Order: sequence, then structure tokens, then C-alpha cells
Amino acid sequence: MKESDSVTTHLSFYETLISQLSSQGMTIEHELHALILLSILPLSWETFVMTICNASTTAMTYASATGSILSEDARRKSFKQSTSGKA
Repeated sequence: MKESDSVTTHLSFYETLISQLSSQGMTIEHELHALILLSILPLSWETFVMTICNASTTAMTYASATGSILSEDARRKSFKQSTSGKA
């Protein structure tokens, strides 16, 4: 994912890749699926990734990783909008 890419577009693209692998008979465990997703986020998401990985006391799931990513993206957009109005 590039810094300028939309998170929802990125998630959709990632889902398509996983579906293609699955249709070829490859299975990816849920925790690995989530960790791969987190690992391909841009560098600006590094603190978020470390926080979410270290905060989890149970195995990471794809659903929880996706939900956290979407929440963080919304938070970042909201912050960006609120700070751009003050400039």
C-alpha cells in the first residue's frame, strides 16, 4: 500500500488476492492473514501496527485487524480535516 492509497481500496485489493489464492487451494490461517495485512501497511502506520500487535492478548483475527484499520483510517481522516481547517 502506498501512502496515498485509499485504505478501503487497499483492503478490497487484498481480499481479491486472498480469494485468488484460496481458489487455487491455498489456505492461510486467520492469524497469519491478519498479520500479512498489517505488515503491508505503509511506514506511517508502523506505530499503529506495533500498538495493535502488542495490545492483543489473544490471537489476531482478520476481522479484528480490518476493523482496527478502518477505525484508525477514520480517526486519521477526522484529525486531518480538523487540523486543515485551523491552518
